Amino acid sequence: MTTEFKTVSPERAVQIMRAWAFHPWPMTVQDGIDVYTSLGFKGDPQEPRFFTSDMSPSKTDSSFIVSEGVVNSCRLRLSNWVSSEHWAMSLPRSRNAFTSFVNSFTEILGKPFSTEDEETDFSAHWILESRVGVDLGGNRALIILSIDSPEETGYLLDDLEAEANGEEIGADYF
Repeated sequence: MTTEFKTVSPERAVQIMRAWAFHPWPMTVQDGIDVYTSLGFKGDPQEPRFFTSDMSPSKTDSSFIVSEGVVNSCRLRLSNWVSSEHWAMSLPRSRNAFTSFVNSFTEILGKPFSTEDEETDFSAHWILESRVGVDLGGNRALIILSIDSPEETGYLLDDLEAEANGEEIGADYF
């Protein structure tokens, strides 16, 4: 961990987001590997669903989740991790970088589906026409990009519809 908060540039964040979000889904494990290697990242030889990022070029810090041979979601670091004793100092930088990322993503994806801001934790969520979910989350310590497959995003949309209809959320999963 380091004391200075660092991120990728907004342009690089957009490049990373586009590579995952606009890739055809469903995505196989090999497709996921192809996406991250096309971005210059390296996978763990023993567990290729774990891979490096611009913030950690030699140690894996990002990953994708696989179910039945298909990628369900991926989580990618867009910043380094700042230790807790430096959070007060890193919050303004984190918030500024997050805002820059949101503005850049909005130019491509349109207005976020939802946003949250709880002073030290903030997020923005987009749902593409393809039903791919793009989530950007930040706090005093880091910024993470999450991409959810259309199937995973479908679960969220089902929950939102159930909630709007006064039904129990997740009731149809059991």
